[in-house]
Amino acid sequence: MSDMSEIAHVIQCFSVLDEVEKDAPRFLQAQKQSIYRIAFHKEDFGDVQKLIMQVSAPNLNTGERNQILQHHLDMLPGMPDSVAQVENYIFQLQHMTYEKDKANQMLEEILKQNGLSQELDDLIATVRKRPLGNLTVDNKKAK
Repeated sequence: MSDMSEIAHVIQCFSVLDEVEKDAPRFLQAQKQSIYRIAFHKEDFGDVQKLIMQVSAPNLNTGERNQILQHHLDMLPGMPDSVAQVENYIFQLQHMTYEKDKANQMLEEILKQNGLSQELDDLIATVRKRPLGNLTVDNKKAK
């Protein structure tokens, strides 16, 4: 399995977890990290989706969720803590990118709904047409 498919599985988890938690939070951050790690190492994302549906059952308590996740984590190959820390860093970066993209999409929708997207596009185009020389400050005039 390539590194990109592993990362793709983690990214796919973000939207699945968003959907599962749209009404109420179900997972602690540590549990999400466990799901990301499992997804990162699974070859079939369908298995990851089944796991998410299993551990998101509303009748499960935190201990039961942890027990199911730990069972799946135990089946992964062992790795040093330093590797796990790097994986966590990758997961955090990917999640920040996912959240940024989601926020940008929401902003675009708000601008479109308020009829401001064309005005923003025009403003950006105007700024890009200006030579950079017009944006510099003359130190002699500033004093």
